[in-house]
Amino acid sequence: MLKNLRITSLVIIAVILLMLAAACGSDPVQNQNQQTGTSGGTKTESNNLYFVGEADYSPISFDKNGEAAGINVDIIKEACQRMGYKVKIDLVPWKRAQEAAKTGEADGFFSTYKSPEREVDYLFPAESLISENNILLVKKDAKIEFDGDVSKLKEYTFATLDGYTTLNKYISEGKIVKVDKSKSTEEALKKLLSGDHNVDIVVNTNYIIWDVLKKMGETDEVKELNTPLTINPSYLAFTKKKDMSAVAAKFDAEIKKMKQDGTCNKIIEKYIGK
Repeated sequence: MLKNLRITSLVIIAVILLMLAAACGSDPVQNQNQQTGTSGGTKTESNNLYFVGEADYSPISFDKNGEAAGINVDIIKEACQRMGYKVKIDLVPWKRAQEAAKTGEADGFFSTYKSPEREVDYLFPAESLISENNILLVKKDAKIEFDGDVSKLKEYTFATLDGYTTLNKYISEGKIVKVDKSKSTEEALKKLLSGDHNVDIVVNTNYIIWDVLKKMGETDEVKELNTPLTINPSYLAFTKKKDMSAVAAKFDAEIKKMKQDGTCNKIIEKYIGK
């Protein structure tokens, strides 16, 4: 009787050990896939992209009802959709945007100009998103002309913004001698239109100036001089903390197609008109 009980106990122990061994030998990846509903044939995290852009940079990037909006936001979203990628975009202070891409927290940031210093930390694609031109804006009946030689405009007063550094080079060279500073683009434009401050020319980024004028309802009261002061291609720059070369190449191809098929122009017109 005692012998039979020992045999039965040994059999039970053996069965338990076999069950434990089977459980330990199961495929953890397979279990995880069953729990999450994923499989080898579905898209992985590599198909998700996270970009950051500058906040309060209307109409290029700005918050609209809690969502990122703007010219470059829409261009990036459209390009990523064509690539088959899901994209999340957050708008943050400019310094924060650069740091997030530099550390690899974000896959890239926009809207940035290319420079040798930035190319050390970021991967720049060949295609820019848009070209941000610093333009000269005058009243519609003004006789002022500009051929690229700033020194020929020495007699005129330029309206610019506090902290706007584009004119510093020309001021230090003595090519611009009359400057009126404002706290906002709208304030500078009001000075030009009113004629009360002897302002002859307003200088700022083309998209920003025309966006403000549109909101003011004054687009028909001014004109843009034919030659821009500076031309600045604006990019989505990718982080170098991970290999984004393949993504950047795909992004390049889509942006080029979007420029050729008119998609980029339609997005720009959506925000500032033709």
